[in-house]
Amino acid sequence: MENWKAIPDFEAYEVSDLGNIRRRVAAKTRKALTMLHPAPSNGYLRVSLRKNGKLFHRFIQCLVLSAFVGPPPIGKEVAHNDSNAFNNGLDNLRYDTPKGNAADRKKNGTYPAGENNGNSFLSIDDVLFIRSAYKRYSRTHGSTQLAKQFGVTNACILNAATGRAWKSI
Repeated sequence: MENWKAIPDFEAYEVSDLGNIRRRVAAKTRKALTMLHPAPSNGYLRVSLRKNGKLFHRFIQCLVLSAFVGPPPIGKEVAHNDSNAFNNGLDNLRYDTPKGNAADRKKNGTYPAGENNGNSFLSIDDVLFIRSAYKRYSRTHGSTQLAKQFGVTNACILNAATGRAWKSI
């Protein structure tokens, strides 16, 4: 059975332990409850709530935990146990550190590492070549020459060659 609680700071709305949001019944009008339909934003579901004529955007997972568990402890953020940002049921949410949240994403295979990272300029084959070819202070295989060859910065080459970046390979 779905349980509902008032959303802290937004008394006109309720959130369920399954991650659904609805507008509460107005005593004067006796209108039926209106379910809100969340929209994706940065990979997470978000709703727009009104309070005193102003519009506020809130992520569903934050509303669920704040209503059923309370405000986040200092240094903690909302984490999805299964790394599925659309599964906002209370049993799938918890407060955790950013490091713990990243560890979950790595464990569940949703962490964007290597070529899957949208900011990556190199492929795995490029990094393997750089690591085998890079020679410090070399005029032919130094960071400057490799950077020109791959169209990236010297820092990018040094990070790949020394293992500071691309730790997964």
